[in-house]
Amino acid sequence: MHLPATFTLIALTLSTAGATNPYYFSTPGLTINSDSCSASYCKACSPGFYNLNCAGISNGTCTACPPTPANSAYAAWGASPDGILTAAPTLCPFDCVSNAYIKNASACTAGLCPVSLTVANTQYIASVTYPSCTTECKPGYYGSSATSPTSCTACSPGSWSARGATSCTPCALGYYQDAPAATVCKPCDMAVGYAANTGQTLCTPCANCTTGYYKSGCGGQNAGTCPQCSVLNAIV
Repeated sequence: MHLPATFTLIALTLSTAGATNPYYFSTPGLTINSDSCSASYCKACSPGFYNLNCAGISNGTCTACPPTPANSAYAAWGASPDGILTAAPTLCPFDCVSNAYIKNASACTAGLCPVSLTVANTQYIASVTYPSCTTECKPGYYGSSATSPTSCTACSPGSWSARGATSCTPCALGYYQDAPAATVCKPCDMAVGYAANTGQTLCTPCANCTTGYYKSGCGGQNAGTCPQCSVLNAIV
């Protein structure tokens, strides 16, 4: 019996006169008829199983695969549903459980977002994983959008922002900020003055009281007052 060189027999089997014995092949989709012997295919195995000993007149046995690597699961056999045709497979086909992992020959490793960001003053959103790698503006900046901004601009003095902001927030009454790109505003107190308006870049100084009067209640958003000092009785 002669077969074309492009076809590979797993094993030969005996053909007796008047009897037809199948040959089993690893290549799917082929039909070979020679010397009254029919061509058949190895048993198709499900994901997680491989075909063992498909040869001669045996279409093989579906045998459990070795465990898959971490963060992976068994994959379908695809174009060769008869599976692996070796007695000791080291690894059956597998896919990573999500695209947060990168597949290589024998493992699924966690993907890492790029260290360098293309837009200045951006950072990755908290708990973001590969491959989304979604960015936002850093605190103290505001962006063209809350996620994946194309630019991030520093907040002006008198305002602040949290991470991912699309606008800056003016400092509240009683607070000020004299620096750009702020993440918080500073409180006004009697030592530095008061802030009766929002968005102040400096505290308004408390009034200087004249002789016989003292400062009272200046700080926060209050200008305070100058009450008169008490008159002390002379000690005789």
